[in-house]
Amino acid sequence: YYLEDLFVAVEYRGKGLGRKLIEHLYQLAEQNGYSRVYWFTDESNKQAQKLYDKLAKQTEQLVYKYEL
Repeated sequence: YYLEDLFVAVEYRGKGLGRKLIEHLYQLAEQNGYSRVYWFTDESNKQAQKLYDKLAKQTEQLVYKYEL
């Protein structure tokens, strides 16, 4: 399953919403028979990468994938 975009409004950042959204996506993907979830991020997006590094495996191309 491919995640195109994930945005959390500035005033809601740091409250765990990004984590909750991604974890919910993992559940939906698994329920629908997908074997992985992946997405891309800009190399400069260090704040998001801190979260992504906790939730998925970083590939050599800064692509994140979670095996279901």
